[in-house]
Amino acid sequence: MDVLTEMQRRFVDYLVYNQGRTTFTDAALHAGYSPKRARIEGSELMDNPKVVRYYRHKINEVNRSYTVTKSNYLLRDIMPKKRKPYKSYGKKKKMAKKGKIMRKRTR
Repeated sequence: MDVLTEMQRRFVDYLVYNQGRTTFTDAALHAGYSPKRARIEGSELMDNPKVVRYYRHKINEVNRSYTVTKSNYLLRDIMPKKRKPYKSYGKKKKMAKKGKIMRKRTR
């Protein structure tokens, strides 16, 4: 991997982990660039081939963790079966008692 400065790395990391919810300007501000030049720096950083290569690498790394494979699918399919069934904790009984009380009062 090409050597990036710490600010460039923070810029890319912020973009990757807030993908679709942020702009280049916000990422540049978060990385520590000057507020006066954040918009320009964000644009220039995405024109830098080293930064773009690192960005693609990080995006692929994050997306790879969400890829559905046979083992992931089987784990997700098995996991809910191990959970305990939902308990109503007596709500039906309480409601039934209230219903009986209401019927007695109206008779």
